[in-house]
Amino acid sequence: MNQKLLHLSLLIIMALLLGVMTSLESQTLSDPVIILGKVQAPMEAIADYSVTVTVSVAVPNLRMPDKELRLFYQQPDKIHVETDGFAMLPKVGLVPSQINQLLENVKMTLKSTPEQNESGAYIINLQHLEAPSKMTTTIWINPKRWTLDKVLMNVPDIAETVITIQYQKFEGFWLPEAIKVYLNMQQSIPAMQRPSIEYPVGYFGGSSGKEPVSGIITLDFGDYRVNQGIDSKIFE
Repeated sequence: MNQKLLHLSLLIIMALLLGVMTSLESQTLSDPVIILGKVQAPMEAIADYSVTVTVSVAVPNLRMPDKELRLFYQQPDKIHVETDGFAMLPKVGLVPSQINQLLENVKMTLKSTPEQNESGAYIINLQHLEAPSKMTTTIWINPKRWTLDKVLMNVPDIAETVITIQYQKFEGFWLPEAIKVYLNMQQSIPAMQRPSIEYPVGYFGGSSGKEPVSGIITLDFGDYRVNQGIDSKIFE
C-alpha cells in the first residue's frame, strides 16, 4: 500500500512540476521583450555580410527603373550600399540589428499568441512614444524559426505601410529572400520631373494630390556572403 501511495505521490509531483514548467514557459513567452530577444539572439552571430539586392518600384508618379545594388553590413549597425543612381530601401528587415532599433522609445503590448490567431505568429503592438504623430507599429513573429515576418506601420490620416518578409536558410541563418513593401497613402506624391540643367537629378514638381494612392516596392536578395570579413574602410 505504501509503495502504491509513494508511486502515486511521485506521479502527482511530476504532474505538478510539468504544470509549473509549462506555466513558466507561457509566462516567458508573454513578454514581448523576451520574444523579440529570441529573434535577435541568432543574429548576434553575424559579424558581417554582403548581399545583392534587386529593387523594383511600382508607385504612381515615381519613375524608377529596376535597380541592382550591393549591400554591405557590419555589426552593430554599419551599412554601405553600392549602386548606380538612386534606390529606395526600407529600413526594416535589412540588417540584423533592426530588432534592437524597434525596442527604442516604444511601449510594447502582446496582442496575440500563436494559438490565438490564424497566422500562428506572436503579434506585438508597438506604440512610438516620441513620434511626431500617433504612429503605431504591429509586428508578426514566426515562433517556428523566430523571424520577423510582417510589419504594419500606421500613421493616422497620412499613410499605412505593410512589409512582408520571406526567408531562406543560408549557412544556418534565416536571411531575407524577398521583401515586399505595400504603400497606402492618403495623398499621392507629386510627379517626378525629368532631369534638366537646373535640376540635374530631377525633382518633385507641383503639390501632392488629394486622392489616395497605393504602390509596391519589391526587394529580391541573392548571393549572400556571411562572416567572410569586410574591411571597415568601406563604411567610412
